[in-house]
Amino acid sequence: MKINIVSIYFPPENGAAANRVFKMASFLRANGNEVQVITAMPNYPFGKIYKGYKGLWCNEIIDGISVRRYWIYASNSKNPLLRIFSMISFSISLVFAIPILLRRSADINIVCSPPLMSGFVASLLCKLSRGKLVLNISDLWPLSAFELGVIKKGTFYSFLESLESRMYKKADLIMTQSEESVDYIKSKCNSSFFLYRNVANGNKYISEVYPDSRTNGFRIIYAGLLGVAQGILNLLKSLDWNSLDVVLDLYGDGNESNEIQKFIAENGISNIKFHGMISTEQLNQVLPSYHASLIPLVNPIYGAFPSKIFTAMASGLPILYCGEGEAADFVKRYNIGLVNASDDFNGLKDNIFMLKSMPEEEYLRVRQNGIDLSNSTFNFKNINENLVKELSKLANE
Repeated sequence: MKINIVSIYFPPENGAAANRVFKMASFLRANGNEVQVITAMPNYPFGKIYKGYKGLWCNEIIDGISVRRYWIYASNSKNPLLRIFSMISFSISLVFAIPILLRRSADINIVCSPPLMSGFVASLLCKLSRGKLVLNISDLWPLSAFELGVIKKGTFYSFLESLESRMYKKADLIMTQSEESVDYIKSKCNSSFFLYRNVANGNKYISEVYPDSRTNGFRIIYAGLLGVAQGILNLLKSLDWNSLDVVLDLYGDGNESNEIQKFIAENGISNIKFHGMISTEQLNQVLPSYHASLIPLVNPIYGAFPSKIFTAMASGLPILYCGEGEAADFVKRYNIGLVNASDDFNGLKDNIFMLKSMPEEEYLRVRQNGIDLSNSTFNFKNINENLVKELSKLANE
């Protein structure tokens, strides 16, 4: 098959979205498909175009994948107007991809959303190629933006909802990461669905690195975006970390990074360490040396299912999940960690002590549950082989 993938995120950017698209593209190519990615100039999460990239467009090859990049107004500002303009700018730039789409005439066009605006525009443009349209929906917008308090319901929200519904109705297939998302989108259209969990591709370092005994220092890791949805800064402010007798290591970047570093320094918190952004390979190396993975969401977000859960499972890390919904039920159902409500910081404190003092046999069982699930039910190879079958079937209809 000839496959186009349109995504605002792609390596060399780090982060769950870029890694998810790259892994999918690599697997599709490895299975004999001709894959082309249409994306923006790399800028996430720093809000600045990476060194070596400039102009209105450029082409490159990444691991055998043809990548066509277009200009974007890069910004990680907390100003919602600037963030919206950044997303709109890429939507406008996608017009320059029309000749490519027409000339290539792909069998399958996979459009990633959010951002909703670029997803909507890309879905319109990809229809020009006469190939089947597949939407890869990682979060429900504008609903997620409303639940995060980024926008309020009104005229603009209604406009975004209309774009969302029209985009769904154009799709021949919709991929989502959660059952909640499937139920939500089904209320808006009659499309076909494929549950595409953003699972991790194992961790080869898990057999090489083992954490020290929990009695010699309990080590917790947070690895990911440091932004509004995660609320790491508020979480740090809401607990007396010096009294917890644990080490919390923070890996990542985002618009709260500077404030987090300032808070740690000003309050003399010696057991919270900020490491900044590292590569996926480096992260896989360090993950198995920790005792737990902290995964918070600041508000209940319908349909959200953090990919960090699968990353933790693949690395044998019990999960400290702060949130509600399908992800919280998942952690409890499979006994791969402990759960507290998103705003229940005392609950998080209790869970940290509980996991730290858990009998060794029980702790190792929780750890092994995640590893076993990652190797079986939520296996990267199996899920992506099913995706290839689904896309092949669609292309031949």
